[in-house]
Order: sequence, then structure tokens, then C-alpha cells
Amino acid sequence: MERAVVAHARCGSAASLAAARWVRPLVATGIVGSDTTFSTLSLEVDRLLADGRFMVVAGYGLVTVVGGLVLAGIGSTSAAGLLRLRRGRR
Repeated sequence: MERAVVAHARCGSAASLAAARWVRPLVATGIVGSDTTFSTLSLEVDRLLADGRFMVVAGYGLVTVVGGLVLAGIGSTSAAGLLRLRRGRR
């Protein structure tokens, strides 16, 4: 993921991102947040596997992925609703 960001920066597409002041902090937060979340998930799964807790790993993985998708959907729907309200539509 970090390589893709560096590649985009070298190609000049980062210059277009600089036009909007809110984009850079948003992208940086997203990249750092996803990296730390993935690192934590990887570490927890590794420790559980080392302890031989295979069913816990399966449940943890399932809840993490499904829960993340559900919450992303809720966030997307909420953001779309707020944008409609802000524009005066219902």
C-alpha cells in the first residue's frame, strides 16, 4: 500500500491532491489507520495460531471482516444521508 502511495507521489498525482487541503490529512489518516489495524489483526492471529486456537482465529477473522464491512456500509449510508440533508433534499 505504501509503495502505491509513493508511486503516485512520484508520478505527480500528489500535486492534484494538494489542491484540496482536507485530502492530505484524510488520506494520511486512512493509510496509517489501515496499516495499524492490519498489523494488530496480523499479530493477534499469529499469537492465536501459535497457541493452537484455530476456532478462535476463524471466529475472530469472520467477525472482523463481516463487522468491518457492515460498519463501512453504515458509515457510507450515514454520510450519503448527511450530504442529502445538507443539500436540502430528503
